[in-house]
Amino acid sequence: MHELLRQRGARVPDILMFEADPPELDRSAALTSHIPGIPLRECRDPVTARQVAIEAGRDLAIINTLPVTGFGWIDRIDETVPDGIIAQHPVRAGWTAEFFTSVKEISLAGLFDASFVARLGDTIHTWAGNEFETRSFLAHGDFDTSHIYYDPSSGTYTGIIDFGEGRGTHPTWDAGHLLLHDGEAGSLPVLPAILEGYGNPGDDFRYHMHHHAIAISARQLAIFLHRPNPAYRAWLAGRLKTLLDTPFGT
Repeated sequence: MHELLRQRGARVPDILMFEADPPELDRSAALTSHIPGIPLRECRDPVTARQVAIEAGRDLAIINTLPVTGFGWIDRIDETVPDGIIAQHPVRAGWTAEFFTSVKEISLAGLFDASFVARLGDTIHTWAGNEFETRSFLAHGDFDTSHIYYDPSSGTYTGIIDFGEGRGTHPTWDAGHLLLHDGEAGSLPVLPAILEGYGNPGDDFRYHMHHHAIAISARQLAIFLHRPNPAYRAWLAGRLKTLLDTPFGT
């Protein structure tokens, strides 16, 4: 996957070593080449942040055009076919089922009133039923300013790191994830600049980006219901409410 992206001009790390099933871990492991610099999240200069984000948006557009067979987590590579990146679920419904489960868990937790949960359920149902999402493309998975790197001495963009959350889905997933986290923890908001570099996508892209942000925040909130991090859980709940109460595409 990294090789295909680098061939297309995206500034992502090279893979130096990979193990699918190392005995020390319960997951695969990769050693990558170095992407110099620091995360864009640490940048406090709006001019630099905007320019770096525009460059990162161009790379994100390359990432999101890499075809994937199936939906959900990247499962394996089939080198016998072109662009043979295979995801976990052959059809989208197998993957979106976990988001319906998330709505049920949020409802049982009593974080919101019944009318809010009903609206959330309706939104997830609409998102999951989007018939146009029959084709799948690569998503970074948790794209935000912690994974965009730049050189603070020159203010230049150096690349995007950490594809450990890579998955097959609709091209607006990554923008939706950034919409959820943009400006988090005092970082400068960069979504408009990312979208500028992406190619200034229109209203249809922004509509589905908003849907993805809601689906992602609901899934993350359901996960953190079972983790000892009440501050982040409260932040996610607030963001989910804001996103659902905001008109789509804004």
